[in-house]
This record gives sequence, C-alpha cells and structure tokens, in this order.
Amino acid sequence: MSRTTLIALSLFLLVESLFGFATYYSFSSEVGYRLKFRETQLDTAVESITSSYGRLVEAIFQKEVNTRDIIEHVAAAEKASPKERNRLRGRLYRRMYPTFKLLQDRKIRVLQFLLADGTSFLRMNRPDLYGDTIADDRPLLRRVLVQGHHAQGFEHGRVYPGFRNAFPLLKDGQLVGVVDFSVAFDALYDVLSSKNRDAASFSQFLLRKDLVEAVSHPSVRSLFRDTTVHPEFVIEDESSSMRDVVQIMEAPPYLEPLDLALGADPDVDTAMREGRTLSLYKCIDNFDCHQVVLLSVKDSAGRPAAYVVGSFPGDEYPVMLRNHLIVFALGSLLFFLGGRSYQHWLRSRQQLQTISENMVEGLYVMNNQGNIVFSNKAAQNILGFSKHEMQGKNGHNLFHHHSADQPVTAQNCPIRTEPMSGNVYRSSNETFTHRSGSLIRTEVTSSPLRDEGSIAGAVVLFRDITQDFENRIRQQQTETAFQNMSEAIMVTDMNVNIVAVNRAFTEITGYGEKEVQGKNPNILSSGMHDPSFYQEMWVNILQDGYWEGEIFNRRKDGDVYPEWLNITTIRDKDGEVLSHVAVFSDITDKLKKEKRLQELAYMDQLTNLPNRTSFMHLFDQALKHSKRMNVHAALLYLDLDHFKQINDTLGHQVGDKLLLEVGKRLQRFIRQDDVVARLGGDEFIIMIEAFDQEDDPARVANKLLQCFREPFSIEGRSLHISASIGISIYPEDGEDSTTLLKNADAAMYRAKRKGRGNYSYFTEDMAREAEELFVLETDLRHALRADDQLYMVYQPKFSLEHHALVGAEALIRWQHPERGLISPLEFLPAAHDASLMPEITDLVIRQVARQIRAWNELNIDPGTISFNLDGQTIKSIDLSSHLQRIVRDEGISPGKLEIEITETVILEQTKYSNLYKDLIDAGFTISIDDFGTGESSLFRLKHLPFNTLKIDRIFIKDVEHDENDLAILRSIVEMADSLGKKVLCEGVENASQLSLLNEIGCDEIQGYYLAKPMRPEEITRFYSEFEPEEFVKATTGDGPKYLQKESTGESNDNRHRQA
Repeated sequence: MSRTTLIALSLFLLVESLFGFATYYSFSSEVGYRLKFRETQLDTAVESITSSYGRLVEAIFQKEVNTRDIIEHVAAAEKASPKERNRLRGRLYRRMYPTFKLLQDRKIRVLQFLLADGTSFLRMNRPDLYGDTIADDRPLLRRVLVQGHHAQGFEHGRVYPGFRNAFPLLKDGQLVGVVDFSVAFDALYDVLSSKNRDAASFSQFLLRKDLVEAVSHPSVRSLFRDTTVHPEFVIEDESSSMRDVVQIMEAPPYLEPLDLALGADPDVDTAMREGRTLSLYKCIDNFDCHQVVLLSVKDSAGRPAAYVVGSFPGDEYPVMLRNHLIVFALGSLLFFLGGRSYQHWLRSRQQLQTISENMVEGLYVMNNQGNIVFSNKAAQNILGFSKHEMQGKNGHNLFHHHSADQPVTAQNCPIRTEPMSGNVYRSSNETFTHRSGSLIRTEVTSSPLRDEGSIAGAVVLFRDITQDFENRIRQQQTETAFQNMSEAIMVTDMNVNIVAVNRAFTEITGYGEKEVQGKNPNILSSGMHDPSFYQEMWVNILQDGYWEGEIFNRRKDGDVYPEWLNITTIRDKDGEVLSHVAVFSDITDKLKKEKRLQELAYMDQLTNLPNRTSFMHLFDQALKHSKRMNVHAALLYLDLDHFKQINDTLGHQVGDKLLLEVGKRLQRFIRQDDVVARLGGDEFIIMIEAFDQEDDPARVANKLLQCFREPFSIEGRSLHISASIGISIYPEDGEDSTTLLKNADAAMYRAKRKGRGNYSYFTEDMAREAEELFVLETDLRHALRADDQLYMVYQPKFSLEHHALVGAEALIRWQHPERGLISPLEFLPAAHDASLMPEITDLVIRQVARQIRAWNELNIDPGTISFNLDGQTIKSIDLSSHLQRIVRDEGISPGKLEIEITETVILEQTKYSNLYKDLIDAGFTISIDDFGTGESSLFRLKHLPFNTLKIDRIFIKDVEHDENDLAILRSIVEMADSLGKKVLCEGVENASQLSLLNEIGCDEIQGYYLAKPMRPEEITRFYSEFEPEEFVKATTGDGPKYLQKESTGESNDNRHRQA
C-alpha cells in the first residue's frame, strides 16, 4: 500500500469517526434540548403556582386572620383550662369558618392554628384532631416558632401534605401562636392542566412513603395508595372516601403502561432514591414515546419529599433517531468517495512552492479536501502555528472557528466549497483560532487553484481585522441598543434642541425623527402643567443634573398620555453642559392595570357587587358613623335556598347567571343609602345604615323576600328560588363588623330551619346552639374513629302472606361516653351539615356486612338486611363499586343487602338513575323509603328500578280512624301490585293497624307491635326462637309475643327509623 493511499485511508477513518461523533452529538443535543425545555417549563409552572398561592395566602392572612380578636383567642388558649380551651376552640372555629370556606374554594385545604408551645390548637379541616405537638415533626413550624418570621415550603402534615405557608401571630411583639396554610394538590393539577394544553399531557404528584407515614395521622393513611413508578413513593387515591374534593382527573390510557416502564428503569430508580430531577424519553413501544420529567420537590428541611411527574407527547423521538441514522449513512458514503480523490490531491503540493514568502497577508494553499499544502510566514505568524504544524492539516479543522449553534463541517465550509465550484469567495466576517486559543476576526479571499484546466484546490489570502471589527461591533451595538430600547430616548444639544430620537420615541409620540430634529421638546407639551411645574423641573436638572417624575404629554394626533420621565444632563470634564438625555415610557397601561387590580381587590367579578373585603371596609366605616351619631345599623345575611340543586342539575353556567340576576334584583329592592355585596357562593350581605324605626330591618327583609316571588328567566328557563335572611343589629348584637357578620350568619341558619323563605333576628340562644352544635360535631368525629360508640340495632321485617320473618332493617345508634344515648334525630342532622354522612354510611355498610357474615357462619338466614342511603353519599363515592368490594371482601351475597333511598332523594337525584340500575344488575335490591312524603308521579315510578315501596308511618298511625289514610294505602298497594312491586308498611303499633294492612293486601310489615330494634346478640336469638304460629296469633289480634322496651335505652318516642 502506497504512502499516499495510507494517508488517504487514515484521513478517511479520522473524518468518519469525527462525523459519527458529530452525528451522535447532534442527536444527543437535540434530545437534551427538548427534555431541558420540558423540565424548565414544568419547574417554572410549579414555581409560579406556589408563588401565586403564597401571595394569595399572605393577603388572606393579613386581611382575615392577623386580627386582634384572632390573636386574643389564641393567646387566651395558651393558659386556659381544658374546658375553657375547648370553648375557645369552638369560637375560633365559627369565627374562621367563612374564611376557611373561601380558602377551600381556592383549593387551600388546610388552615391550622398552633399555640406557642408547638401544639395544634385547631385544624379547620379536621377540628377533631388537636393537642398534638405537630411542630416536633414540622421543621417549617419550628422555624416560625423560633424565629418569629413567615416561612414557606413543602411539608407533610398530620392530614395532608402540601405547599405550606406559616405565619407568626404576635401580641405586643410576643409570639402567641402560628397560623399554617396548605395548598391542595388539585390547585397544582388545575393550573398545570391549563398550562399544558396538549390533550396528551398529564401530571402526577408522588410523595415519599416514609415521610407520609412518619408524620400523618393513622386515620388518613387510606387517602394514599402505592404507585408503580417507585416502591418508596405513594400517590393520592382519587377513589378514597377520605378525600375532601370530588374532582377526579381522568388519567390518559397510556399512563398505566408508562408508569410500569418508568418503574422498571434503573435510572429512574436511582434518581428518585437520590432525590434528583430527571428528564428522559420513555417509549412504551417503537412508536408510542413520551417525554417524562420527574421534578424533585424538597421539603423545608431540604429532604427530597415528593416528585411532580409530567408526561408529554414524544412522537418526535423515533423520527429524530431515524433521520440521524440516515444522515450518518449518507455522510459516510460521501467521505469514502472524497477519500479516493485525496490521493490525487497530494500530488499537487509542489505547485505552491513559487508563492512568495514575503507577503504581508497570510496565505495558505489547500487541496480539494481542504488540507493545507503550503503556508507562508505571515500566515504562520498570524495564527501562531509553525509550518510543520500546519502542513497537511485540514485548515477548517485546525483553525476555522464556528459557533456551536451554527456548526459548519470541513466539507461544506465556503472557504473550500466556493473555490471548488470555480468561484472566488470573499468574506470579512470569518473567525480563525490562534494556536493559544484566542479568536482572530479575519477578512478572507479564497480563489480557485487551477491545474491544466481543472480545479486542484484553493489559494486563501487573509488578514487580521480583529481591532477594526471590534470597533465596528461596538458602534453597531450602541446604535442597536439605542433604537431597540423599550423606553423612548430623546437627546438634545446644549440649547435644548432635539438632535436624535429612537424608534420607541416615534412609536409613543407619533413623531418621526426628521419631524422633531432641531425643535424644542415643548412640542410635546400637553398644557396640563402650569409654568411653575416646568420651572421647578429645570431648576433640578441644572442644579442636580437629574430629574425624574410623572408627566402628561401630547402625541402627534393630539392624544394626551401619562409618561414616566427621566432627564439626565451630560457635561464635559470642565462641567460645561454638552447635552441632555431624556428617557421616558408610556405608563397608560400600567395605570389601567393598577385601576383593574383595585377593582379585582374590591369588586366581585361575577356580579360586579362589592366583595367581602370591600364590604367589610364600608361596614366598618358605617359602624364608626353609627357610633358617632348614636344610631342603629343592621346587617342582613341572605343565603339562597337550594341553590346547589340548580348548580347540580342545570350546571354552573346557569347558576352563575342566576347569581348575576339575583344581585341586580337585590340592588333594585334596597334603599338608596344601603349597600348590597356578595360574600361568595350563594351568600349576599346587605348593610342598613343609620335607621330609626325598630322594624326597619324587618321591613327591608320582607321586601327582599318578596322580590324572590317573581321567577328568574335564565337561558329560556323560568327559575323559582327563595332565600333565607339572618339579621343582626348594632350595637345590641355586636359592636364590630366581624361579630355582627357571624351573628347574622347564625340567624340566617335559624331562618332556614324555620322553613326557608323566612328571616330571623339574632338571639343569644343562637350563639349557644352554634357552640353546642360544634361540640356535637367534634364528638361525632371522635365517635367515627372510636370502636365502641356507634353501633347497629336491627328491627325485624315480616311477610303477612307467608307468616315469615323475611329480614331486618339496620339502624344506627350512638352511645356517647358522657351524655349516654344520643338520639339519631339530634346527631344525624349535624352529621349531614358537617358532610359526615358518607363516613357514617360506610360504617353502617361495613358493620351490616360483617354481621351478615357472622350469621352465615352460625347457619342463620337473616333474610334481606336493609339500610338507609343518604343523598350526600350518592354524590360523594362510586357507590356500586364500593358496595361490590365490601360484599366481596366479606364473602356475602349482594342479594342480602337492600338499599333504602328516600323518595325525596330519588326525585332530587334523577341523574343517578344509571347508578340504581347498576346496583340492581349487581344483585342488590332497592326500596323507596318514606313513600308518600314526596311528589312521585306514576310515570317516574314506572321507570325507577326499585323492588319495594316502603310506606311512611304517617299514613299508618291513624289508619284505623282516618278513612282518607286507608284509601291512600289501598291505592298505593293496588298500584304497586300492578307494577309488580312489594309494599312494606312501617310503624305498625297495634293489632287493628295490622289487621287492616293484612286486609288490604300489604306484603310486609315492620313496627314495635311485633318486634323492637335489637342489638346483634338479641336479634340472633330472635332469629333462632322465631315461631310462625306466634306471628299468626299477632295477625289475628291475640297480641304479639315480642313487644318490650328496647335494650338500647331508647323510648318509644324515638321509634322511627334513622340510618
């Protein structure tokens, strides 16, 4: 093999290797750039969300929490007795409840008060959890307690983890407590969803399992489930009944296999164990690829605590890989062909020996492949290379420099390619690299080198123009900066005549540079400032050399606008004025934004009424006036009745339009001096200022209630709605706005209990009732987590036709450790108001299922066991799946459970008809409870998938004396029989009632005449000892065998069913 061929082959292999590396580097760079973009996008979004919520929380803290009465409450609790502390906790809960509802509407799920010793005093989201030293597990809270300053960061809590903000409560400079806020993950999900508009994008929030288990309360562990991404992390379980929000983000179909693929990736495992952020492409198959960003979230102690996992479409990945492989294959072919030509190129190196060595310009000669075959001394001196170091080297690779974002290979460098095409290449914008590494700006001329008519290479002449280039660049940069600044610039001479303006000046004023050159700046004067204003301005300019301020000027079209103006005087070394430079910006939009922010802060955006902040400010001023003038003032708290039903059935758009129309109508019906505002949701507040007549508030309330008698026309619908109003009076019911608002709220709830569509004045009894209700609700939350307070009793049901025991109804009872047996009439309404019915219903279902399994193990057939289902539960959980999971876990038949749904709930929740069908298909049975108390129609009954009509006891108690009740019962039985449904009559109290029900053909009965509700051990014995003959005697009037006092301690006044 000849030396020429060996050199050519070696060069080909070298270039091929470099090209392969460049191709791989290009591919890796593009992949890395795309992933880094996604990572930055997600990190910026999370930072923006947490910052914006931090500002919101701080504003709410300063306005609503950091007040004198709140601080006094917390300070008093520090030294109070346990009993007094409970009372203070109740008062603080009621005081903060409206604020907490406002926070929940904005996805801030935690509001907690701590005492100065680090113990939890009140959790608004879990008022039953208090007294624990949470600060021991929360570094952020310890920091606030020690330093007395606001702190923020991500932390795990007793109930929920989240992005937290903690603020100190100071009294006379001393720390008395801490207020802790936490933003819900749903806020993060909502905003990330709105920022990532691609339908295939999805975000998850993973939490470190060990930190959750170390800090959280055992009662909330079921809120989380394991994730397949990593065994040491968990995710919030959307189906958990403990979840405080009902919004569930629908996961895309690719998420499950993508999570499994991430879980199998060792790089993901290592990064998550080390707490590092990681971005990668992950392909489920050859074509289904995704960009995945695992963004590490550190807690306040600097520990990796969670990950925001964002997945984005990555369809470009296989395309990029394919394209780079094609480029590499084609490039290799080209390099091979070029290598063959290199042998001929070397033969021409002697042709350049005659070129002069005395040229001032650098000169080098290269062959067709770009390799240097000759260089003169000037080239060697300019570049710093010796002749030996340049000889045979590719000039492009040796010293030709290109930026990384615009790479140029030796094969397509114009210094070589243009001469090879027969053209002369001239450029004054080339950069060579000195041997030391410094860059040299050069002017280059590259001409073809011909040999016997063919192009054998190129002759390159160049000279160093670095200094000239730098001077020219500085001049261009100055001009570019001047013309492209966002602020307008105007330069005047020493006589204050305009000599230059930039592009922003023209855009703002409308004047071109030629129109104003040589003129005085007073051509912009608006005429809105008097001469003294300009005289004072020029005094400052001439004395201090500087003036800054807001000024109004006039555009070319006559429009007057505000601007922020800076004027600086330029002087020479002797202090003589050379020129003045004015820099200004149009602040019209800024002033509009400030005005808009003012409106957002004080006006409700839906109704354009004053919002809570604005109203409380107005009311405080009104109270000061009333106190000064010694007159009364009143607060009317108005809440729409059943507004939630409109939202649920017709949608939030209709609900919002209804609220807008309500606001307009209220404004028409109040006095001119009165103020109406919207607090939030469906709550409005009306201020009556300075009234003299005692009944003025009642007259206004009646007038407002009258305005709801006319229906509202919304989107072609005629909507009827009523309202309830609570009234508090200054100074009798309070001397500050917070107390009067709280008392008016309490009075409003009393009005609702009176039957809605009413008004009620505040009384001291209401305050006591509210405190008692808070204690009851707190005790009930404790009872739900205790093992021995809430229990089930069972009242048997009998078949009149078969004289048989066909099942029982499950009823819940509460044995309070201090108060004894509490009636369901007392605690179930409180549970409903506190949204605890889903938890109570879940407890009932599980206890009933376990009891049925126990009876099965004793070979006792209990028949069908029924339980009552509350409307809240239907809306809060996936009922069909939940019930099927319980019966499957307990190993019982679904046919053993009968679900009682009241007629009213069925009518209000018609959209759940598919749910009822699913329950029937799964094997459960459904009965309509309290039938006759609602507004059912035959058409609706015909299409409802129920098995039994359960007639309310109000139709039974007087049936032997009231012919109307008997006729109604007979009609219901005949109607049910025609529909193929059973009829069960409850509340049977005597033999004559039983005889009449038997006569009209009632299928089943239930009541104290035959059997009382019994504890499990009693009804088990009852099942074993039941004798049909005794039942037959009861139906013939010989008297029942089973009538006796209920062992649970209930009186017969509390017989009717509560589930």
